[in-house]
Amino acid sequence: MNSIQKGGLWEMTGQAKAVTFIGAGGKTTCVKRLSAEIQAAGYPVVASTSTKVFPDRSFYPWQSQDSAPEETVEYPCFWFGGIEQETGKWYGPSLNTMDQAIRAESGEGVREAKAERYWVIEGDGAKGKRLKLWNEREPQIPQASECVVLVVDGSLWGRRLEAEDVHRPERFPELIGEIFDHGNFRRYLSISPIFWMQYRQMSWVVFLNQSSDGKLLEASGQTRLQSEMLGKQLKKPAHLRLAAGQAKEGMIQWYDWW
Repeated sequence: MNSIQKGGLWEMTGQAKAVTFIGAGGKTTCVKRLSAEIQAAGYPVVASTSTKVFPDRSFYPWQSQDSAPEETVEYPCFWFGGIEQETGKWYGPSLNTMDQAIRAESGEGVREAKAERYWVIEGDGAKGKRLKLWNEREPQIPQASECVVLVVDGSLWGRRLEAEDVHRPERFPELIGEIFDHGNFRRYLSISPIFWMQYRQMSWVVFLNQSSDGKLLEASGQTRLQSEMLGKQLKKPAHLRLAAGQAKEGMIQWYDWW
């Protein structure tokens, strides 16, 4: 059995250069916290969204639909494409534009003088719900993402799921009215983007936000055999990690399933 590890969000994501958060129950908090941890480590960080978010003035705003932030901007920086008139939310640049910007700063041939920037992206919306289900157009994950974090509101664990807890409950009605435990957690993961073909090359983290240490130990231990079964039945990603803790404080524990 793999050992439990501890650290902040940056360690949890393997210090990946490009991280996308999807799901529900704390994505915006995760984006803000991870950006702060990277900045504190001495690296410039660009946050962005492939959906819509409310403005956050803790970031330096950079508005452009076509161009990534200049290297000389203040950090942490938030790159958005424009402002939605009805809500005042920032909406992001296109996925293609974001992918091109991230890839332009990684890999071979990148000039040494170029800033070693990190990218933190919010990849879908959940309208304030606590568990996310996706339609055909979601999530919006840049293909240049090295790590994707599926955020789940860990305070749902052991509770009966109600329709008002779930974004798009009609996508998986079997969950509604059932206790969110090991069995339903496994079923939820089995239909999540973790196992979608287009994202198999990425590392994944399932993050039970607002969870106690005991819940992590329980979920990792009890779900171990079920997760191995999942991996055999589905086309699994190369790496999958279960994490739990408090994103706001940056206190996380994690366990590698595979």
